[in-house]
Amino acid sequence: MAQHPECPVQEAGIKILGTQLFGMLSRFDLARLRAELEEGDPKTYMELLKAFVLVNRRSLELEKFKAKVEKQRETLEQELSRGEGGIRPETLRRIEKELRLL
Repeated sequence: MAQHPECPVQEAGIKILGTQLFGMLSRFDLARLRAELEEGDPKTYMELLKAFVLVNRRSLELEKFKAKVEKQRETLEQELSRGEGGIRPETLRRIEKELRLL
């Protein structure tokens, strides 16, 4: 799936996955986990940790994207509030020029 952090569905999926992974990690009995890792394959636990790191990274990217969008929105609102409204003279000249070509 393509990465579209602005998509609310993807945002919800990231949050759900992060919550589920955190829940799984928090339910582990550390003493039992240590014993199982000593006896078993430590790659399994490492893969789980990698997944958790990836979810956290995606969440951070999403938050950065949201902050960037908010900053751009504020900048646009400030620019619009400074003007008197309407079409800028250079835009009007360009439109008039294009209309004369028709």
